[in-house]
Amino acid sequence: MPSTIGLREQTAEASGDGLGLEAGTCISRDAEGNLTLPAALLAGLGLAPADEIILERIGHRLVLASDTLRRVYVEATSLCNLSCASCIRNAWTEPMGHMPMGRYRRLLAGLPRRPGAVTLAFEGFGEPLAHPEFLEMVRLARAQELQVELITNGTLMESAVAQSLVELGVAQVAVSVDGSDEESYASVRETALAPVLAHIAALRDARRRASCSALNRLQVPFFAKGL
Repeated sequence: MPSTIGLREQTAEASGDGLGLEAGTCISRDAEGNLTLPAALLAGLGLAPADEIILERIGHRLVLASDTLRRVYVEATSLCNLSCASCIRNAWTEPMGHMPMGRYRRLLAGLPRRPGAVTLAFEGFGEPLAHPEFLEMVRLARAQELQVELITNGTLMESAVAQSLVELGVAQVAVSVDGSDEESYASVRETALAPVLAHIAALRDARRRASCSALNRLQVPFFAKGL
């Protein structure tokens, strides 16, 4: 039962179909048959002029899709600090371990360096925060202007870690919670739910403090926004 906290403020309201387009927007075609896509459509899809686009015919419709790398899933570790009853890791016989930093740096070196071009999603069967250099992984990704997202069980996300995730500019944290009360949670996770809820609250509070500080620096009116 994932609970997701977006750590970044939305900078603009979406309009039309969510791509900044009004219904019925026309795409023109030149004398050579080339399609000209509106700038708002390109921006809404996160496309740059040099990006390739797949054009598919489905019945009487044409469907546009980006053929550019947008999302990379990274399992930083196959280790976890929990032994959940429902976890597939219980059936594994292979050795478990952490991704070496050298391999991770090579991964980053192969990714585009355009701001926001790629999202790095840390998830998998292991617990990302169990990697001893996880925050350094995030720092390196953010230094390359990659967007970072995280799925965690929340047990290791103490106040200092939560603060670091916000300061590093992690865009989204999803916390996996199996059970809505202490009894049901413990029956799966074999640990207490209360500390996890406290860690989620710490993340929320760190995000709110960061938002308030940014707004105070800008000297603009502040409107509280629930997570």
